[in-house]
Amino acid sequence: MKKLLKMLLILFSIYLLIQIAFKFWGNGHEVSYQIKIDDKTFDIKEVYKSNTEDEIDSYYFNISYNNNKFSFQTYELFKNAEQVIKNIKYFENDNYKCLLPVFSQDIIIMDIMCLKDGNIIYYHNIKGNDVELDNFANTLNISKYDLEKWTNDKTNPNKQGVITIYPKNVLDNHYIGINNYKGINILNNNNKNLISQIGLFSNDVYKRDLEVMISHFYVVADYNSNHEFNKFYIVDLISNKKDVISSNKNISFDSYIQGVVKGSIYIYDEVNKKQYEVDIDAKTILEVGNSSTKILNYSNGSFDRVDISELSNKKLIFTNGETTTSDSKYARIDTIVQGETGYKYYYEQVSGGYDVYRAPNRTPELKTYLFKIKKLDNIKYVYDFVYFVDGDEVKYYNDSYGLKTLFKNEEFDFNESLKYTVYIKR
Repeated sequence: MKKLLKMLLILFSIYLLIQIAFKFWGNGHEVSYQIKIDDKTFDIKEVYKSNTEDEIDSYYFNISYNNNKFSFQTYELFKNAEQVIKNIKYFENDNYKCLLPVFSQDIIIMDIMCLKDGNIIYYHNIKGNDVELDNFANTLNISKYDLEKWTNDKTNPNKQGVITIYPKNVLDNHYIGINNYKGINILNNNNKNLISQIGLFSNDVYKRDLEVMISHFYVVADYNSNHEFNKFYIVDLISNKKDVISSNKNISFDSYIQGVVKGSIYIYDEVNKKQYEVDIDAKTILEVGNSSTKILNYSNGSFDRVDISELSNKKLIFTNGETTTSDSKYARIDTIVQGETGYKYYYEQVSGGYDVYRAPNRTPELKTYLFKIKKLDNIKYVYDFVYFVDGDEVKYYNDSYGLKTLFKNEEFDFNESLKYTVYIKR
């Protein structure tokens, strides 16, 4: 009997270990469940995707009630749990049908979602338009629902030279590089006064095309040189440390960056007809392509080689999983991450700029209105954050925060070639 109990205990322990391993290292789950609130029954489909190549770990939800569907996606992970929606607050009148999902431990990751004209719009974008809806939002009995979290708080600005930072909108684990004429400023919560300056060049450099972000590293050619260079500066946006990668060959400034693949930057020198790989980890610059060996091209997840003649009339840029198209309604459609867990961003031209919508790749027909933007320049997508330049300000959008102004750079008014970079540590 003791042997049997011991064997059962061992088998049960093995079963538990397998379940734990599957939960944390498996590919996720797909479950359907219901939540009943008063006389309303909400049908929920929950899909958690994890540890899947070319996908982002994320949750996707489809909530149905009375033939109305609310579909949304989030990169919040909820410790890989199942059935993470615990409560639903619902409002309906002649103008709107609105829903607020409440997650485990009363967590709120987005504002009230309202269906209007076939799209979803968040309550903070229509606040004050409907008295009944305002009363619903103001009387929600949820401790962690606070409409102020979606307010763009620009109080107590911190001015550092030409840059004005709005401290209330600086997020932990967000590292922002801001070009200045002799180097780069680094903005994050770890820096004294929020910002530090890294000098790179002895003279002012007004335009630098040979620069790129790779993970948390800002990489730029040595613009102290003229016509040709043989080294790159590397700045770690987390540690604020500077490093150098050198080559025994000179590279023309008439070069361009083709793309970034697995920790390496690929550059094509149009004057010398040579291709270089800059390996950040190994700190090497290697010639990997020329007229004899042909030129490396990266597409659909693999390398091949193309004849150098194909680069004579057009630049060879690697495909990175993002595509930009347009149609009769939207001036621009950006697809970020090609798989199921990516997003599509839609830009509809209206008076004074563009209305911005977003939809999960799974359900591109159900769009959510996000914000309005004046110009389609300097837009950066990092996970589910959108950063962009608005005049002399850099702003960001995320469902959990709404639209925020991060900083203002007075030099943006005088030099459109000044850039910024973003890294988010997860």
